[in-house]
Amino acid sequence: MLTRNRFIVFVLTVLAAAYALPWLLATAFKQDDFTKIWWLWNKKKNGQYKYAVIGNSASLCGIDSKTLADSTGGEAINLSISDSDFSTYYIVLAYFLAQNHNKIENLLVQVSLGELGRTAREDDDNLYNFIPYLNNPLVFDHFKHMYPKDALLYKYLPITGYTKYNSKIGLVTLLNSVAKVKRKNFNAFGDLHYNRPYAFSDTIWNGQYADTTTYTDGAYSEAFTYLGKIKRLAKAHGVKNVIMFSIPVLKQQHVLYINDKLAIRNIQRAADSLQLHYLNTTAVFPQYDFHRFVDRAHLSQQAAIEYTQLLSSALKQIK
Repeated sequence: MLTRNRFIVFVLTVLAAAYALPWLLATAFKQDDFTKIWWLWNKKKNGQYKYAVIGNSASLCGIDSKTLADSTGGEAINLSISDSDFSTYYIVLAYFLAQNHNKIENLLVQVSLGELGRTAREDDDNLYNFIPYLNNPLVFDHFKHMYPKDALLYKYLPITGYTKYNSKIGLVTLLNSVAKVKRKNFNAFGDLHYNRPYAFSDTIWNGQYADTTTYTDGAYSEAFTYLGKIKRLAKAHGVKNVIMFSIPVLKQQHVLYINDKLAIRNIQRAADSLQLHYLNTTAVFPQYDFHRFVDRAHLSQQAAIEYTQLLSSALKQIK
């Protein structure tokens, strides 16, 4: 009998720990600003922005929001997330608007040349950000649509999610949240800038990055569906203009997208079908202009300032 009682106590203790630890972690992370998504969701509330930019690492590094604000005469914020696609843009924006009650007048949506030709699912590098928020219906419904089994498992047995992503949302991250040892690498506007020299790499020249994605007339991936959802979400929250734009890339970057002209045409067609503005600014800098880049797809800080000034001029023409 004593052995049985001890076993029951052991099982109950393990179960209690399995739910208490994730609760402790989620509570801490929902007050932290260590990752970009946590910063946006936990800290940025009830703001009013003339311009908000959302995209992947290209716009995270390639937009200088202070320059955008100074050039256009209003507040600006960069919502961009590294290694993200349209589904990430959507849920980040939905929480930012619906849960945090922020207001945006003009939304700039970055579209990479190959983005409408691939899946819109979140990159695995970003999934861990959502686990502390799975009790929120908005986040859970989105996550369940993309990854139904994982969503149910992580919500009702949360220790599994924290175990899988232990290196990113485990006890070490908790200690960092408390001690503030390592802090966020983006600035007060949400931008991330680099000043290092261009990193030459043989892979740029030998075509290893050639994309096998094929573009067919009138055929768009689920990314296009999410682009439509972003437009409807924005309009429902009073956004005046939703403006798509493609950021500058090195000429060699176009090896990623064999049919880059067709890709640009498809982006323009997507914009037209959704009645959105599209600014194709991929070639505003000279070809092979290495000194403006830190790698094949990311602008340096000074180039980001130059580019944002050019973009701001174009934006002033959109009423």
